[in-house]
Amino acid sequence: MIEVRGVEPAALPPAWSEIARHPDFAVAARRLAANMLLLCEDDKQLAAIFKDAGRYVAAMSAAYLHGTGGLSLSLLKQICSRTGFLSPGRASAIIEFLLHIEYLRPASDIAAGHYIPTERFLLAWRCHLQAALDAAAVIEPALGPLSDRLAEPGMFMAFLAIQAARLHTITQEANHFPALTRAFLHPYAGSQILWVMMLSGEETLPTTDEIRLSLADLSRRFDVTHLHVRRLLRQAQDEGMLTYHGRGRFSFEPGGLDELRHHYAFQLSELIESGKAMLAR
Repeated sequence: MIEVRGVEPAALPPAWSEIARHPDFAVAARRLAANMLLLCEDDKQLAAIFKDAGRYVAAMSAAYLHGTGGLSLSLLKQICSRTGFLSPGRASAIIEFLLHIEYLRPASDIAAGHYIPTERFLLAWRCHLQAALDAAAVIEPALGPLSDRLAEPGMFMAFLAIQAARLHTITQEANHFPALTRAFLHPYAGSQILWVMMLSGEETLPTTDEIRLSLADLSRRFDVTHLHVRRLLRQAQDEGMLTYHGRGRFSFEPGGLDELRHHYAFQLSELIESGKAMLAR
């Protein structure tokens, strides 16, 4: 098992550490996890996008490119490969997947290799951003009205451009959460299983209590095999994120807790800073 020592505070942007210390941080982070799970239950196509970090980054980049000049396969390959979350080849495969679930359609009036997001995709992504801003508004109440205004197409695309540009810049930097990325963000359905774990136990974040998990329930809920869930949790143990206590009982290791706490602080901080930049306009 790898020993996870947690994050080095001096290496993080000060805003992330500030959010992690905020008195309402736990409430906001738990709401973020709960809102994402609700979206998964309401929209199976969006749930499929949330299955792993590569799919999420590709979908976000597709929406971003559409709003900033046009979506082409070559541009998507470039921007996705720069993030380090997926290869150009996988970006091509995800384009086919997005076409399959009717999130993209070919731009028939433009050269081959160009695509346009469907209304289904844009509506789902808008709901996703509104749900995320709803959680961030626990810490920064001024974001509440902004969430409502994302129903306006111009506001939605402007906010998406700000947020995506910020996130793409961050991906060029060193990964501050390597164990978490390998254990939960890359494996299929890992983020979704992590959201369930985030909402277990006491009203702290993350919980220091033992977490009881049913592999059968998780496999059924997220449409993966029982064996896949077992392997994912074993990977999290090997990465030093989790300890298994037997009979479906797990707990986060101290270093794993630290990575997880600051990962959610990063997400909330970026939503807040993107929202502030949007409001400043």
